[in-house]
Amino acid sequence: MSSILQSTDKLSGITIENIIKEKNFYKIIMHISCSSQINGVKTFLDYTILIELPYSYPNKLPTCYEYGEKTIHSYHHINPDKVGSFCLGTEIELRYRLFPNYAISKYFELIVEYLTIYSYYQKYHTMPVDERSHGKKGILEGYQYLFKSEDETIILRLLSALPVKNSNKNLPCPCGSNKKMKKCHYYELRKITKSSLLRNQAMKDLVILKDRSNS
Repeated sequence: MSSILQSTDKLSGITIENIIKEKNFYKIIMHISCSSQINGVKTFLDYTILIELPYSYPNKLPTCYEYGEKTIHSYHHINPDKVGSFCLGTEIELRYRLFPNYAISKYFELIVEYLTIYSYYQKYHTMPVDERSHGKKGILEGYQYLFKSEDETIILRLLSALPVKNSNKNLPCPCGSNKKMKKCHYYELRKITKSSLLRNQAMKDLVILKDRSNS
C-alpha cells in the first residue's frame, strides 16, 4: 500500500484520497486536479477516479472509472459495463506502455492522458489521436499498428510464430515477406517472447482473432 502512495509523489496534481482493501483488489480513490494539453490545446482536469487494482497486478490489469457524480457523458470510450469503466486501450497496448516494470504511476498517467483526450473531444467533437474500435476489431487494430501491417492474415501468422528464439534471426520471417526475420519482425516478436505477460496476452488475443477470422 505504501508503494501505491509513493508512486504519486512525483506526479503533479494527483492525490490519493483513500485506499480500501477488498477481497481481490485495492479500491483506490484518486483525485486529479491539474493542467494538461494535447495537440497544443490546454485543458484543466478536475476528476475523482476510482481504480480497482487487483492484488494479482500486473498479471491482471486494473479497472478505473469516474467516482461520485458522473461528469463524463456521451463518450464512445466508456465501456458498456455496469460501472462505466474507462477504455484506455487494448490490453496488449496497455501492457506495452506499462512495460517493463508496470509501475502503477504509469497507469495513473494513462488515466490523465485519457481524460485529456476526452476533454479535447468534448470541445472539438473529434479525436486528437488514432483510436481503437471495441472488441475483437480493436484487438486486431492494435496488432496492425504494432506490426505495421493491415493484413489480418499476416497478423495471425506472426502471433502464431511465438515464441521466437534468438536462433530464429536468420529464418524467413513468418509474415511472408521473404526477408530474414532479423530484417523484418524479429524484434517485435522477440520483445513479446521475452516477457511472459506480453506473451500470455498475445496468446489470448490470438485465440480471439482466430475466432474472428472464422466468424
